[in-house]
Amino acid sequence: MQSKLIISIDKIQKNWESINQLSNLKASAVVKANAYGFGTIEIVKALVKKGCDFFYVAHFEEAIELRKKLQLNNFKIAAFEGMIHEANDYKAYRIIPILNNLVQLNKLNQYNNQNPTKPLKGILNFDTGM
Repeated sequence: MQSKLIISIDKIQKNWESINQLSNLKASAVVKANAYGFGTIEIVKALVKKGCDFFYVAHFEEAIELRKKLQLNNFKIAAFEGMIHEANDYKAYRIIPILNNLVQLNKLNQYNNQNPTKPLKGILNFDTGM
């Protein structure tokens, strides 16, 4: 017995469009771990064509690679690992840190207090234990 897995870019695009419609045009895509093995660049390009403009990755380095390889300015990237690098690096690559603890929140606030005209946005992660 053999198994066969077929990845369809067309189906991925259609699934995202359906989810986006159901979420009042606010859907995003998680493409961490090489888009779960399907190829980050290919998947992101396909979703951008359908209007997706917000992507989540696991690590800061994944975000930088995505930003450099696609060289598209019209989409957002957030990194799940938290704000473990310098705030200036997040700002330079336009990566939104997902803040996982009070230390990271304080780091973001300190940067924003020192740079009030060019603040860095962050996303708060509340671990509910689920």
